Amino acid sequence: MLPDLPKIMTQAIKDEFSQLIVFLKNPISDLERPKSKLFTFFFVFCLDVIVGFFFILIMLAMETVFDWDKYLIERYPDTNESTAVIFITGCILAPLVEEYIFRLPLKYAPDKFQKRFLFPYSFLLLILFVSVAQKSWYIQTLFWVLLWLLPVLLVYLSKNKIANRSEALFTTHFPRLFWILSSAFALVHLFNYYLNFYVILFAPILIGSQFIGGCLFGYIRLKNGFWWGVLSHAAFNGLMILGEKFS
Repeated sequence: MLPDLPKIMTQAIKDEFSQLIVFLKNPISDLERPKSKLFTFFFVFCLDVIVGFFFILIMLAMETVFDWDKYLIERYPDTNESTAVIFITGCILAPLVEEYIFRLPLKYAPDKFQKRFLFPYSFLLLILFVSVAQKSWYIQTLFWVLLWLLPVLLVYLSKNKIANRSEALFTTHFPRLFWILSSAFALVHLFNYYLNFYVILFAPILIGSQFIGGCLFGYIRLKNGFWWGVLSHAAFNGLMILGEKFS
């Protein structure tokens, strides 16, 4: 007798969703590896797409009272920008850099401290210079500088007496680290808009999808591994770019 596939899939989805809720209530770094990494990937991807379209519908419903495009910074000002370049930027470069900065540090690895903390945040310093060169936004500059100071503090702590307690500190403060990195990931996307009172007021709608997406990418990064997080991020960006191109 063939197994009841719909029931098996439904139960698997329920189990995965329950595990996600438990994790979000109390984020921990050491998650049990899934029986099927591919299933977890599709679960996270589909959930992220649902969340993304939910926020898009909210923004569409509010278009009659708020013109989002008025405050949106044109990401590809060159109308001749090729689709290939857009896909390379959105589906390869952006996921690699953002996952490297915001998700790689979620695993404790004292022997890879520079790789997982110092180097990722050095990328932020580079982005700071690029941002300043393109647009003199003092608020954005301050944001990047403060964010980059975090690894400097971690380097200092790693060289003094607190170093031997670093793993205990990491475990104790991991929920804070997870929420800080997820929030920072979302806030970065706020700079896709010209900052003013209305953009800040509606920030939960503008970057709500990125915040939840950051949490989901963090979940799959811890459960499946770093590259699965990159793949999930790339797949979601690819779908959004396709939707934008053909809308």
